[in-house]
Amino acid sequence: MTNKDPNPPRGPIHRATKALGLLNVTILSVLALGVIGISLNETVLRVLYPRGLPDWGAEVTTYMMAWGLMLSLPILVLRGQNIAADFLVNAIPQKMRRAIGLGEDIAGAVFCAVVAWGGYLATDLAHRLGQISDTSLQFPMWLYILAVPVGFGLSSVSYLLRLAARVWPTLNFWKAEDK
Repeated sequence: MTNKDPNPPRGPIHRATKALGLLNVTILSVLALGVIGISLNETVLRVLYPRGLPDWGAEVTTYMMAWGLMLSLPILVLRGQNIAADFLVNAIPQKMRRAIGLGEDIAGAVFCAVVAWGGYLATDLAHRLGQISDTSLQFPMWLYILAVPVGFGLSSVSYLLRLAARVWPTLNFWKAEDK
């Protein structure tokens, strides 16, 4: 028994979303492997050769994990896997769910845009002040902080794409599920 959708998502926006999703998963995989590699290296060096332990390992893994988290947000929003209080929504009628879904997407887009703007301001300030890390890397802190406006800016766009799919279902580039 197959449960094939007779009208699957299609079109250039759907293809672009799939391509960006693949790129995102690739970037996240590289970041995760980097974190694992650096952490494993630090663990081995700590046991076998403590003098060889770099002072920047924990810093770099923190930066990589922060970027990974921020880059995962927009894809989770598009897939409907973002954090949501849906235990009450599931108990109400379908028409109300649609209205709540529209409100959720609007509120999510606005919230993410506000956080992205604040992140941009923080990034700009760190860049103008020339803030660097305390380790031997002397990593520019604005590159670390930049993860916030990028992640939340892309999440805002993801919410707007979800909103468009709910308002214009004939676009058929993404299945908006009103859960």
